Amino acid sequence: MIRALLLRSGVTDVPTRRIFGGRGRAWLDQVTLPEAADASLRRLVRLLDVVHAEVLAAEALVAQHAAADPIAVDLDRMVGVGPVLALTLRSEIGVITRFAGGAQLASYAGLVPRVAASADRYRTGRITKEGSPWLRWALVEAALHAMRRPDALGRWARQLAVRKGGAKARVALARRLCDEVVAIWPQGA
Repeated sequence: MIRALLLRSGVTDVPTRRIFGGRGRAWLDQVTLPEAADASLRRLVRLLDVVHAEVLAAEALVAQHAAADPIAVDLDRMVGVGPVLALTLRSEIGVITRFAGGAQLASYAGLVPRVAASADRYRTGRITKEGSPWLRWALVEAALHAMRRPDALGRWARQLAVRKGGAKARVALARRLCDEVVAIWPQGA
C-alpha cells in the first residue's frame, strides 16, 4: 500500500530498492507528499511499525518454544531448518516410531511418485500429494535452503536442478531430507 501511495503521488525516484530497510525507512521519514497522501503515508508507516513489532514478538515466542523442545533443537541443526520449520516438522510428524524409515515418512508427506503398474508396464508420475500438506510444505521449504549444502547431497540436488529443473530438484531433495529427519530424530521420542 505504501508503494502504491507513492506511485499515485508521483514519487518514482525511490533511492533504494528496499524501502522498508534502514535507508528506505529513513527516506520514508523525509519524503513529503501532498497533505492527504502524507497523512495516509504516516498512518501506513505507523501500522508497519506495529506489525513489525508483533512479528518480532511472535518470532521470539517461536524461538523460545523451539529451544524448549529437544526434538525441535535436534531438527534445527539440519541445513535449511529453523525454529518454525522444526516445530512444524515436530507437530506434523508426531511420533517418529510410526515410520520405519525415511521412505515411509516421505510417503506420509506425499513426496513419493504415483505408480501405474500393470503386467510388465511400470510408469511413475507426479508426486501423490497424499498426507499432510503442512509436512510436505515444511520439507520442500527446507529443501529450498538445503540446495546450498556443500556436501554430496547438496551437489546432487544442484546437478538434478540443472537436468530436471529447480522445482523437481527441491521435491526430490525434500524426499531425501525425510531420511535425514528420521536419522536425526532422537530414538524413543
